[in-house]
Amino acid sequence: MGEVRLRVSTDNPGSPNIQAGLAEYPIYTTLGGTFGIDQSFNRLDVAAGGTIDRTVYANSKLTDGEVTTNDDRNFNQYGGVGRVSYDLLPGVKPFGEIEGDSRVHDLQFDRNGYQRDSSGGYVRAGTSSNSPGF
Repeated sequence: MGEVRLRVSTDNPGSPNIQAGLAEYPIYTTLGGTFGIDQSFNRLDVAAGGTIDRTVYANSKLTDGEVTTNDDRNFNQYGGVGRVSYDLLPGVKPFGEIEGDSRVHDLQFDRNGYQRDSSGGYVRAGTSSNSPGF
């Protein structure tokens, strides 16, 4: 399985990353993909995938005509996810899932002196149901 994605957008008006005196919101572009495998062993399904995304911000144009860089906001994001599910009953499929990712910025410190790299993840379990009786 695979997926390629492209997103072009601007910051939200309420974002804490908005600089004072902006003439217009800076545009950013995210290009990435997800690649993985999904395998069934009778009623047991196992899936694993990896993601990689690159986000780049355009320079900011200020109301006084100045242009400032947003290079400190550019980053790569890497992640992976694994999921195991079992077809317990018709339409009832319990699962367990684990995910982790890391965000690595081009510059170690942003314009305010903060290190913005991060890592995170989650573990979750539940069940899916596609039976009309539920």
